[in-house]
Amino acid sequence: MAEDIAIYPSLTRDAAMKRLLLYTVMLILFACSSCDVYEHSDKRLKALEQQEQTEEVVQQETYHKMTKDWIMMLYCCLIIVGVGAIVCYLLIIWRSAKMEKEIDDERKERIQLQEDYEQQLAHISERIKDKEKSLTMMSDYIYNHLSIASKLVGIDEHTRTIRMTDKDWLELEVYLNTTHSCFVELFKTRHPEASLDVLRFCMLLRLELSNRQIATVYHIAEKSIKQKAYLYKEQLANIPANMSLRAYVISLI
Repeated sequence: MAEDIAIYPSLTRDAAMKRLLLYTVMLILFACSSCDVYEHSDKRLKALEQQEQTEEVVQQETYHKMTKDWIMMLYCCLIIVGVGAIVCYLLIIWRSAKMEKEIDDERKERIQLQEDYEQQLAHISERIKDKEKSLTMMSDYIYNHLSIASKLVGIDEHTRTIRMTDKDWLELEVYLNTTHSCFVELFKTRHPEASLDVLRFCMLLRLELSNRQIATVYHIAEKSIKQKAYLYKEQLANIPANMSLRAYVISLI
């Protein structure tokens, strides 16, 4: 749209300058015809000089001299006007070409900046995809190699008991810190008052185990898990009253 607006004034100026040049040429042709008149008058003046110097001859001589002077002045003025018009026309063409070049250079610069931005954005997106892929592969690797995580998630109605050793809790902590945005470290930072039992219970909630699965770990009834969750929530500070401990732990990032 900006390029269209810039072109129409340029066309109008070109048309006006062409018309000005046409008028200038017409004036120059008129000056040339006037020169012919001047030359003809000069010849007549010489012929009259050969005749007797009568009063009429003197008057004609004076008239022809005045005509000669006026024609010369008019001719010089027309030349000056014509040269000035040509110079103005060339100056306008030069300025118009310069403006068009500046507009074209600015457009090319915007296009180049846009291309550079798109290339950088594509490069960043590619790096993010690579990192996400690496994190996914790392998470799958850790999950497959930490047996305790797979055991806990695999608890079903056929599982009667499962025993957790200190080593198992440590492996589970490593797994959560690696695949769940450093959950254990974040939980310890926000709740330094939490006991080891509260921390481990919240680690099981973070795995999104059901109450029945958690009851299998603690070897207690499923309804006792709800009571334990309520008591542990009371021991932690800054948890909204309308939010359960499970919902808070899962939302912690």
